[in-house]
Amino acid sequence: MMLSFLSTITLGFFASASVVQIVAAVPIWSPSPASTSSTGVSTQFQTTHASVSAAQPVASAAPAANVTTVSEACTQARLDILVSLIVSEDATNKINATEPTTKTTVDAAKQGFVVTFTGIKGIAGGIFTNTSAPADSRSQVVQGTTETKTALLSINGTDAADPNLALAKQSLDSAIAAASAVAAECK
Repeated sequence: MMLSFLSTITLGFFASASVVQIVAAVPIWSPSPASTSSTGVSTQFQTTHASVSAAQPVASAAPAANVTTVSEACTQARLDILVSLIVSEDATNKINATEPTTKTTVDAAKQGFVVTFTGIKGIAGGIFTNTSAPADSRSQVVQGTTETKTALLSINGTDAADPNLALAKQSLDSAIAAASAVAAECK
C-alpha cells in the first residue's frame, strides 16, 4: 500500500503523539511500600547508590496533575480513523478513471483527503501538546470527509464497478464511524 506523503507524516505525527502521551502517564519509578524507608526513599536505592543521601528528594518523571489519561477505547478509535482514512485514500488513488467526469470526481475526492489530513494534523498537534484539539481542525476533518464522500458517491457509469471505489467508500464509512467513536470516547 503506497501512502501519500501527507498521510504518512500525519500517521507518524499522530503515533508519536500517542506514544508520548502514553509513556508520560507511566511512572518511571515507584517504590513498593515494603522497600521504602521512613524518609520515603527506597532502601534499595540507598544501598546501591551510597553517594545519594536519604535527605535528597526523588524527582518524578512528570507532575501527576499534568498527566492526562487516555482510555484504550479513545486510542483505538483514533487509530481506526487514521487507518481507515489511509486505506480509503489509497483505494481512491487506484480508481481506474476511464471516464473524464470520473477523473474530475476522483481529483475532488483527493482534495477532500488533503483537507481531512490537514485537520488531523492540527488535532494531533493538540494531542502532542496536551491541549484541546482546535475547533477549526475538527471542522476541517468533517469538511474533508464530507467532500470526499460526496465525490465518491457521485461516481457512476462503468467506473462505478471498480472494486477500488467500493473499498474507498467502505473505508471512508469506517473512518466516519471511528470519528464518532473518537467524539464519544476521547474526553
